[in-house]
Amino acid sequence: MIIFKSNCIHHFFYILFRFIVKIYIFVNKNALFMKKLFTTLLIGFLVSSFVLAQSFTITDTLGNDVTNSTISVEALDNASIVDYDFHITNISASDKTIKVKKTEVSIVSGTVNTFCWVNCYLPSTYTSTESFLIPSGYTTQGDENLICDYLPYGHTGVSTITYTIYDLNNYLDKVTVTVNYDIVSSNQLIGQSKTYFSKPFPNPSNDFININYALSHSTNNKIVINDILGNTLKTESLNFSSGLFQYDVQPLPKGIYFCSLVENEKVKQTYRFVVTK
Repeated sequence: MIIFKSNCIHHFFYILFRFIVKIYIFVNKNALFMKKLFTTLLIGFLVSSFVLAQSFTITDTLGNDVTNSTISVEALDNASIVDYDFHITNISASDKTIKVKKTEVSIVSGTVNTFCWVNCYLPSTYTSTESFLIPSGYTTQGDENLICDYLPYGHTGVSTITYTIYDLNNYLDKVTVTVNYDIVSSNQLIGQSKTYFSKPFPNPSNDFININYALSHSTNNKIVINDILGNTLKTESLNFSSGLFQYDVQPLPKGIYFCSLVENEKVKQTYRFVVTK
């Protein structure tokens, strides 16, 4: 009996020892696995954060943030050119060398589009051959901006183009802006007794602003230019049912101004524009 008890005790401790060893091995194996998994996830997160971080923002000439957005630009089919400028800001902590890529999502047949980034390119160029170094915290100005031009050549409809701004050394570090160029028929607007008054372009400007218009009434129409205090700087009677109004802003001081379409002494539409020097 004593021997039996001794054997039982030894057997019990043997089983207990093996159980403890198995638990120890299991815990250590899983701890190692969890450690490796955590390390892998952490590295992946850090790499993803580095690769996918956006170093840039895109703003229009009025200061609206249009980063990764879609905007619409309206114009009449008799417009010779529709242009839109974008400021690019480097919000990262380091200097970035930037290039631009153009993607034609959908294009109205017979129209032409180009863009300027450092240099101005032919319509057949989809990626800028030149790059531009933007210091940390810097925002492009004037000729440094991304300038997008669209020439309708009398064709109506909507063309959609996406512009991608990216780091030359890391293509995944990029932002986009998509522009819908919405060209409408001046004759159709007149036939439907509708009035069209485009936003002034370019905006800001240091030489001329342009405004496309189509009128529902052929008499008693005018464009009025005011300064920020409400003083009238110019009144231009419109003698044609549609056309392009140009205004020389070079004599004006730097600042904010307003252009209004007035029909029968009633203001139909007002837009703000900025004069730079």
